[in-house]
Amino acid sequence: MVCSFSEGVTIEQEYLHHQNITGNTLGSIAVNVTGQQPITYSWSNGAAVEDITGLSAGTYTLTATDNTGESITRSFEIRGEKFYQTTWQDVQGYNLNTTTNELTKSTANGWNSTALSTNELKANTDGSFKYVITGNETTMIIGFSQYNTSTHPYDSKYRFYLNTYGSANYLKMYLNNYTVLNTYNNPQVGDTIILERIGSVVYYRVHQVNGTQVLYATASANPSEVLYVDVNSPYVPSVINNMHCSFYTPLNIPYYPLGTTLTGGYYNLVDNTLNFSYYERYTPSNGDLNYEIIDNTNTSVSVILPVLPIVQGENYLSIDFSSLGLSSGYYILKVTNEKSEVKQLRFKI
Repeated sequence: MVCSFSEGVTIEQEYLHHQNITGNTLGSIAVNVTGQQPITYSWSNGAAVEDITGLSAGTYTLTATDNTGESITRSFEIRGEKFYQTTWQDVQGYNLNTTTNELTKSTANGWNSTALSTNELKANTDGSFKYVITGNETTMIIGFSQYNTSTHPYDSKYRFYLNTYGSANYLKMYLNNYTVLNTYNNPQVGDTIILERIGSVVYYRVHQVNGTQVLYATASANPSEVLYVDVNSPYVPSVINNMHCSFYTPLNIPYYPLGTTLTGGYYNLVDNTLNFSYYERYTPSNGDLNYEIIDNTNTSVSVILPVLPIVQGENYLSIDFSSLGLSSGYYILKVTNEKSEVKQLRFKI
């Protein structure tokens, strides 16, 4: 007697990349299908291969059929994600670069460096933040905080603890004060850590630099709770950048809209930073704008302005003028998009 046992046809998700509207990149789905070969693939978008790419937001359904005629169907959702640079408030023990929003620990060793995002995940709203490991963090705790001021690192309800100090190299996922949900050993530079609230669940994910995507933990969440991104660092040196959120809510910061015509008013800079909003009707091909500064004699000023990537829809942007060497006076910010449409704003230094 000879027996052969088989699980039949199975579909496992290998990785899934959502459409990144901010970075102007499309989504992709890779799966691992088992069964008696040959296996045929039929996707709802017409593709007949195992893995599909170039995907806009939507639901994609795969039916896989093996050589015995057994079939299995599974659906995958690609979301259209917008990510904004995380901006910070209540900064303690860090030097903040207001152009890049980079945090550099400026105090002695200890849990004395904290910062809280102005980005606010509103009640009953889904959202996520992502951070790309650079190798310059040494050690940091970063997570969702239910408080609107910087707190002790263990007060953040949902958090990652990255420790690369000395011989340590691990990433722990925490819930509340000291409950460890899981541990990812030997995280690599280029790995992306993602914390996401969807409905009543918080997901702890890592997209590894080698392309592997791992869901390390989940936790129950109160969807009506307002959350912020909170970051803490205990050791010098510690530099934190590459932080982005899918949600953006400026708190107590005036963002002045650009106009197609200049009004009689002007915006007086606060802390040498010009904060302005820009609405783009089109999907930009490269996500950049052309900027020009004009002085009160209608002369273009030769300064190098930072690149401020944009997406279709509303954009909240900032330019730090403190290092550009402009003298006091009135200026005009002139912004031109890819279709040569011009918007302007008058401001005073």
